[in-house]
Amino acid sequence: MSERRSTSLRGRPLVPGDSIPAETWTGLLLTVFLILWVVIGWPGATIVRWIALIPALAGLVRYALHRQARTLALPSMRLADELRQANESLQQQVQELTHVRDIMLALSATFNREAVLNELITAITQLLHFDRGLILLHNESNNSLIFGAYSETLPDRDNQMVLEALQVSLNKATHDSILGRWLNGDAVHVTDPAYRTDTVLRWLINMLNFQRFYSIPLMVGDQFQGAILVDNTPSGQPITAKQQGLLDTLAAHFAITLENARLYQLTDEQLNARVQELNILSQIDRELNDALSVERVLNLTLDWVLRFTSSRAAALALVDERANRLRFVSGYGYDPMVWMELKKDPWPLERGIAGRVARQGAAEIVQDVSQDPDYVPILANTRAQLTVPIMRRDRVIAVMTLESEQHNAFSPENLDFANRLAARAAVAIDNARLFDEIRREHQKLDLILRSTADAVIVVGEDNRLVLVNEAALATFELPAKESYLGRRFETVFDYTPLPALYARARASKRVVAEEITLDRHAYHVNIVPTPDIGWSIVIHDVTPFKRTEQLKTELVATASHDLKNPLGVILGYLDLINLTNPLNEQGVDYMTRAQRSIDHMRDLIDDLLDMARIESGLTLRFNQVHVGSLTQQVVDSLALHAEEKSLSVFIDIPDDLPLVSADESRLDQIMSNLIGNAIKYTPEGGHIWIRAGRADEMVQVEVEDDGIGISPEDQAHIFTRFYRVRRPDTDGIEGTGLGLAIVKSLVEAHGGKIDLESRLGHGSTFIFTIPIDRSDDETAESERSDHIAGASAD
Repeated sequence: MSERRSTSLRGRPLVPGDSIPAETWTGLLLTVFLILWVVIGWPGATIVRWIALIPALAGLVRYALHRQARTLALPSMRLADELRQANESLQQQVQELTHVRDIMLALSATFNREAVLNELITAITQLLHFDRGLILLHNESNNSLIFGAYSETLPDRDNQMVLEALQVSLNKATHDSILGRWLNGDAVHVTDPAYRTDTVLRWLINMLNFQRFYSIPLMVGDQFQGAILVDNTPSGQPITAKQQGLLDTLAAHFAITLENARLYQLTDEQLNARVQELNILSQIDRELNDALSVERVLNLTLDWVLRFTSSRAAALALVDERANRLRFVSGYGYDPMVWMELKKDPWPLERGIAGRVARQGAAEIVQDVSQDPDYVPILANTRAQLTVPIMRRDRVIAVMTLESEQHNAFSPENLDFANRLAARAAVAIDNARLFDEIRREHQKLDLILRSTADAVIVVGEDNRLVLVNEAALATFELPAKESYLGRRFETVFDYTPLPALYARARASKRVVAEEITLDRHAYHVNIVPTPDIGWSIVIHDVTPFKRTEQLKTELVATASHDLKNPLGVILGYLDLINLTNPLNEQGVDYMTRAQRSIDHMRDLIDDLLDMARIESGLTLRFNQVHVGSLTQQVVDSLALHAEEKSLSVFIDIPDDLPLVSADESRLDQIMSNLIGNAIKYTPEGGHIWIRAGRADEMVQVEVEDDGIGISPEDQAHIFTRFYRVRRPDTDGIEGTGLGLAIVKSLVEAHGGKIDLESRLGHGSTFIFTIPIDRSDDETAESERSDHIAGASAD
């Protein structure tokens, strides 16, 4: 047994027969000793002679047995060694197959394309033991190869960006030494580092230093889905036939998995787009049903179709069947002078693409208007036009036209959406027309009923009174016995604030709603243009509501102030938790969300406190302020937010701009709100311009951006407290809805005005004025208390 545990000098185990056994040597030595005994003739030599043969015979027998055992053991040892090696190989194959099975299960368990690509890269490097792996995908939209995944990140950031932006056309790849073989379903194996392929991928191979590589196309049937490239250049090891075989075996499964992920992602995107479209259509239904004015329905229709199709301009014309013509009534994106001429001169139904659609009742997409003989240019640089009829009971009642400056700008999806929108608009227009007729009749009847508690005054288009009810006579203490019908409005009410409000309403041709004070009573005045009649003025006594509002303001101010301390305590304890308790990743996320919510609540409380201060009476400290320096400070404080979105901010304020008389901290608040809003509502890579200049005795400041813009409906309420623009592209933007209301109040408290110019999708410009510094006989610093009641309600 000791012989089997020993090892030779060369590290090979000894087997029986490699040396003469010790028992044999002992027997031979004993025999030699006994023979010497006999030769010398010592006593008992005769008996010893026979005894000497016994050890010799025993040794010889032992030696013979030992040789026989050696002969039988050698094949057994070789067989055992081969079995051991085969067992180890089988175990390794089982492990590899188990790993293959796990990879296949992981790939089958997800439809996320990025996750599938990551799993494939893992399989290539860890399962198949390649040094590196690159996956290229087929982009069917433009028949090109694009980047899928790579097992490494390139040290050169520029090269990494080039790799990720890879796009190789396959339109002329038939004769390419690599692309052509891939398209035929053949693998390509390059073993010579000096080999230079005649392929458009040469720059990519050189950039990645693929010297010895193997590539195989990803095929689903006869459809080319992409390719996998693997290499062992870093280690210098050759790509074995075993590695190639495994990759060839798995390539088909990889291709099917990628195709399933692509189809799933495509289906998911289509479903999401459909759900989004249904949500938009649902919102459109609500808005159109709420709009009981033909003009508003038309404006809403154009507003939504512009949002969805990203057209340059849109127009809507009503069909006058009796006159056999089109009358343009609503439009966006046209030059004002051109649009006025278009509205003034109706089109015959024989003119233009719009007339053709009105006659035929079928929508049309003209991808190149220069090829259409019926096209009539309205907007310069128009290349494509989409025209949709708006039909009601198999009758065309209107035509909607969309124009774009790009060829092939309109897709079938755009046409489907426009058709669905037109169907909804048709119902809304019909309802609005019916409502207008009913409303006119009701207005005539309601104006006869003068017993209402509110003061009602109706003024005709000629500025003469049509109706003054009894409540109006009592409110303004007019003698009830006199007749006021036919008298000029300004003559009867010249001692009241009404003429100024009425003149402003006529000038703007818009509704004016403001508050006035008469004999220590507060009245809400609403001046509304009334079609076919003139203007109706409704005056409501809101004194009790103002008292209630004052109590509410005081309550809000008190509650907001008292809420700040608990929030500070909560925030402090959150910081203590972060310092004293180690948190896992989920815990850190929860803490961050809590802190963000507390910060948002504190901003809301600060805004509420500002509104309360403004409404209860705001004290302004007037100083000499240079708008340029203050603007630079505000931009510097918001620079981090602008950099996060890669925004470019430009300041154009002359150094010799006159100083303004303003409360510097409040002017800082105005600028911070306007510039902060521009940053929040401008997409990444956008631009913001801040300009200032002298305008008479004022300094005019403009904050312009090229962001998402504000629709006409939202512009009417943008300065109202707690009002926020609600659109899909503003859902992720935080805000309290108080910022612009505070800005308006502060600007007016300084004696200035604020206005807005905006077009949906083309950015916004906020313009406000601040008086130039007071005359020299006034002190540089003075205090003034301005009590503003409801200044932000407009």
